[in-house]
Amino acid sequence: MRLFWSNALLLACAVLAVSSGSAQEASQKPILAAPKSADRAASRSGKDSSEPHKYTNRIVGGIISSGRPFMAALLYEKDGNLYQYCGASVIGTRWLLTAAHCQVKEGEWAIINRSNLQSVGGVKLRVEHVYTHQQYNPNNHDNDISLLRLGGDISGGISPLVIGAPPVSGNVTTAGWGLTTENGKQSLQLREVTVPVVQYDQCKKSYSDLTHNMVCAGEPGKDSCQGDSGGPLFIDDVGGAKQVGIVSYGLGCGRDGYPGVYTEVDHYQNWINTTIAQ
Repeated sequence: MRLFWSNALLLACAVLAVSSGSAQEASQKPILAAPKSADRAASRSGKDSSEPHKYTNRIVGGIISSGRPFMAALLYEKDGNLYQYCGASVIGTRWLLTAAHCQVKEGEWAIINRSNLQSVGGVKLRVEHVYTHQQYNPNNHDNDISLLRLGGDISGGISPLVIGAPPVSGNVTTAGWGLTTENGKQSLQLREVTVPVVQYDQCKKSYSDLTHNMVCAGEPGKDSCQGDSGGPLFIDDVGGAKQVGIVSYGLGCGRDGYPGVYTEVDHYQNWINTTIAQ
């Protein structure tokens, strides 16, 4: 649910029937499309469902991912169903990194390393505790970062992402599940898109509230979009993927002159280390 300003109608989340298995089993049931009235994105942003939809993010202009084991889908439960509303990334044995504006609640679910949400597999764990940055500002999206401690260890030999600084120029990648165009159709298969970094001064012309805790990336027709919020912006490095950002907000999806805005995670390395060490 990357924050975005648009007059779009409320868009559907993905819904997955709840598994009767243990916390680490992936559900056996297929994902269904939730009715628009059940859109969790609006309630999570504090917006009434009658207002224009302002918030979201999913992958636009990308390709089907061959698999990113560090990707997690965040799900909330309602009336016996699970609804996918945000993404997250694995940064430790039982730790995920996501966006503060996702407003994750303790007891909700995370499914890690399942590219196709309509299939089985991956690791399913409860969110045990949520640590939101104490200086998160929902008005200008500054410090849009939260840590999630899971109720068990992430099995399967999944390597956590390393935190790093974004490149001054060049390309970065983001990934997620959901809409492939602004106001478009859902994709429950993990998708990813490679986009160029946009210089701070240039991005500031589009977003007056931009702070130095943010990094911009994108180009016309290529962006994150609804449902991708909280997912990682990363670089494929020789030693493994390195996370440089968190999907935060933007105006529309893939619009000319309006790249996606991401929380610059290397600014929070001390906060992450201190929180995990508690």
